[in-house]
Amino acid sequence: MDIKLFSMIFILCFVEISTIFVSEETFQRKFKTLKYRLDNVTLQVSNFQNYNADILNRLETCNNFVWNISQILFPTVKQCQEVSNKLIEKTDSLTQKYESLLKKYEALEKEISKLKQCSPGWLPYMNSCYILKKEAVDWFQARKWCRNNQAKLVEYSDMDEVTFVLSTAKAYHYWGTGDWAGFWVGANDQQKEGVFKWTSSNINLHWRYWLPGQPDSISVDEDCIMTLVNQQGKWNDDSCDRKLPFVCEKYM
Repeated sequence: MDIKLFSMIFILCFVEISTIFVSEETFQRKFKTLKYRLDNVTLQVSNFQNYNADILNRLETCNNFVWNISQILFPTVKQCQEVSNKLIEKTDSLTQKYESLLKKYEALEKEISKLKQCSPGWLPYMNSCYILKKEAVDWFQARKWCRNNQAKLVEYSDMDEVTFVLSTAKAYHYWGTGDWAGFWVGANDQQKEGVFKWTSSNINLHWRYWLPGQPDSISVDEDCIMTLVNQQGKWNDDSCDRKLPFVCEKYM
């Protein structure tokens, strides 16, 4: 074999073998690097698993603690809620009582105010003052007395006013007994028989509260109206000359 050719073959083989050794060394180095990284990742995963397990243990401990606390507190919370509900009910009840008392107080204040507005001996009701006179006089004298005191014989505007005057009258005992005991009021039919009018306004009665069978005008001069104390305050026409007690009314 030619020495030159042998030398060339030798050189080529040496280069190839060197290349193989170099490649294997690089591979080993890269393999070690990758293995190191894998080991590092494996360690981190293991650490994370341990940390996660620790967190779960702590959460379980916390849940157990909360459950134990709830078992202690729940009856207390329930009792507090019941007490709170009772307090709310009592508060509502007291509020209602307070509002009721406040209304009564305001009503009393109004009554006191009216009493101050009425002259001594006169009684307040709505926007008027009333006086009940026990002296028995005829209808004309009764009207005159009222006028002299800046008032008029009582003229009913509704049944409530009748009830007030009647209840007040019954508190006194000088109206007499029997079905025909009563007092004069401010209405008559002197202008036209059977057409009764309120005296102060000369207006026809807009409502009536006659005793059944009245007015009957048994005599020609039964022209004046009286309230029958023992007949639920019903009205009767009677002689204006009859002597009766009377009730005056004047505005505040």
